[in-house]
Amino acid sequence: MADGVKVVPQIKISYQLTQAQSPSQSLELMKSTLETLAEALDSMKGVSLIEEDFVKAINGFITDNELALKLSKFIIGNYIGTTSGHYMNEKDKFLQANFIQGIRHYTVHNDYYRTEFTNLISKFEILFLGDDHHSFRYLSSTGNQIYFFNMLGYYLELLELGSYESVGSDKSQLFIRLNDPERIAIDAQQETSYANGLLEKTLNRHHISNDIFDHFFTSTFDSDTRWNYIEDFFLGASNEELFKKYPKTELDNKATDLNQFFIDKSIELAEQAKKDNGAVSPNPITWLVFSCPKKKSSLMETQI
Repeated sequence: MADGVKVVPQIKISYQLTQAQSPSQSLELMKSTLETLAEALDSMKGVSLIEEDFVKAINGFITDNELALKLSKFIIGNYIGTTSGHYMNEKDKFLQANFIQGIRHYTVHNDYYRTEFTNLISKFEILFLGDDHHSFRYLSSTGNQIYFFNMLGYYLELLELGSYESVGSDKSQLFIRLNDPERIAIDAQQETSYANGLLEKTLNRHHISNDIFDHFFTSTFDSDTRWNYIEDFFLGASNEELFKKYPKTELDNKATDLNQFFIDKSIELAEQAKKDNGAVSPNPITWLVFSCPKKKSSLMETQI
């Protein structure tokens, strides 16, 4: 940039705490939950566990089954790292994953989670100093601080203490994160069918339009009747009013194959054209279109 000025994209992260309790009460609840979670991870250190046993181990300390499951899946999804000997290659990871007889096992490798949880509490205290339930920060998209502020947002939602929103960066993206995939799965697998009022109304309008056009094109109306039908339609007449005012004849009520109707009519008009032209065949490419001119036939022939 000119004059040595470098423009760095900023991320705006906004937080909204639940109104059910004060920010200080939310902080204490977060502290106690993370401390209990840390104790659960302490008890699992160095032990190789499959995911089911991993969840059970956390559930032994956090008695809320749903919360224990969500925290377990979140930890497995965010804190797995790689190891070199006795050390983790990533400083912000503490969980090791490996396969034993084709089954994935998880081992708590170190106690970095305590540093992680301390940093999260510190960020909470910085954001919510008073009684305001809303707070936000502008952060560089390339800095290290944004990691902890994002993780704080994740934990707030996991613990149902609030919500957060991240907006900005140099690349426009739409990011959707499911807070509770288990609940989405239950909704998707339930026996009751999905219903949407807007889609039902749209489908109903589609059927109404189809009925109007079917009645118009499969009835043997003369031109004047068709014009009156169209006029009444645009003046707001309902389907029932139109069908009652312009009823089908007994012949119209028979099933009509429009494709066959056009073929038969094409042959009829071609034969008529032969007679009118002295037995000379008309142009073989003939299109039949409905039209409604005053005092003329409702079915006109257009030749190309």
